[in-house]
Order: sequence, then structure tokens, then C-alpha cells
Amino acid sequence: MGYVGRLSEEKGIINFIESIPLILKQKPYLNILIIGDGDLKSNVNKYLSQNGLENNVKLVGWSSHEDLPKYLNSLKLLVIPSYTEGLPNIMLEGMACGTPVLATGVGAIPDIINDEKTGFIMENNSPECIAKKTFSALWNTQILKIL
Repeated sequence: MGYVGRLSEEKGIINFIESIPLILKQKPYLNILIIGDGDLKSNVNKYLSQNGLENNVKLVGWSSHEDLPKYLNSLKLLVIPSYTEGLPNIMLEGMACGTPVLATGVGAIPDIINDEKTGFIMENNSPECIAKKTFSALWNTQILKIL
């Protein structure tokens, strides 16, 4: 599973990384990609290091647009835990690659994602909610077969 986007407060990256220990507690073998750069990169690195998450989480940094399909195709789930959005291109790009998307229901996201039919909508972007919806999304074979 992974996150692709700017490492900034409004994108919910801190909530995402804080959900990782909750997720790994139940699924310790998961590999997680974080692709992006931004103001919170050092905070993300510090959190991953302080919590011993380096074996499960790979922080790729900035990626060229040409390389994104390679990463998106490798993910079983793309997480977009934003506080605010318009219509995120990465959501559309992920869906175009057949990657299921788990996102907060902000901006135009609910116009595109029908929860548990064309993707997954989180009630909020708390670490607990991200973890809970990640479990249901990763093991929802109905959606995974559709996409």
C-alpha cells in the first residue's frame, strides 16, 4: 500500500504515518511506499526512524510523472488521507492503473468514488480510521476483482 503526494499538513501525511504502527500490528508483513517531498519530509523520516518502521516503509521522495505508473501499478491500495482536496489527479491516475483508492470524502472525491463499489471513502482521516478502512479495503475481494 502507499501514499503519493506532497508531504504537507493538508495532505494528511502525518495521520497516514501515525496509522502505520496500527496497521503493522495486525499485518506485520506489509510493505508501504511513501512517494513525495515537501515541508514535512524531515518529520516523516524522524517518525519512521523513532518508531522502527524502516523495514516496512520505503520513503521514495519525489518521483517524476513518468515513473508514477510503475509505482501505482505496484500498490494494492493508494491512500489519500487529505483534509482538503479539489479533484486529486493522483486518485484518477491510481484508478487508471487499476489501483484501489482509499480517500477522505473531501472535495470532488465522493463524486468519483462510490464507497465499496469503485473505491473506499474514510469517514475521517484519523490514524485509527485510516487503519480500520485499510483493513477492510485490502481484504475486500469484490473491489479488488472489479479494479
